[in-house]
Amino acid sequence: MKLAAFEIFQKTTNNLHLLIDGGSKYLVKSYYGPDRFARHQREKFMIDRWKQAGFMVPQIHDKQVPGVPEPYLVTNFIEGPSLREYLSAQSHTMQEKLAVLAKLFEQLRRRHNIAIQTDDRYLIHYDP
Repeated sequence: MKLAAFEIFQKTTNNLHLLIDGGSKYLVKSYYGPDRFARHQREKFMIDRWKQAGFMVPQIHDKQVPGVPEPYLVTNFIEGPSLREYLSAQSHTMQEKLAVLAKLFEQLRRRHNIAIQTDDRYLIHYDP
């Protein structure tokens, strides 16, 4: 089992790590701050709720990660560029970039419509 820091371009109140265990890669998100346990539980609940509603979400794994303070969440590591990297790349046409954004916005629209129709506030992404 190998653990490495994983850098992102946004400010966050969490630490991200790349965990390599055998041939599998996982993203480990550790929470810090006085409300860390509440944020961990809320995010885990929302991922489960989104999955129940039929949306694609990373699988949550019940793994022990030595050296990472609790609470933390372990999910599949999804290979590929971030949205920011994809949109900034010169190797994609504007048409390709717009298609990716359209797909993203359609998923958000669909999830928000279901949230309104079912009065399910947990389908709206909440990140204080």
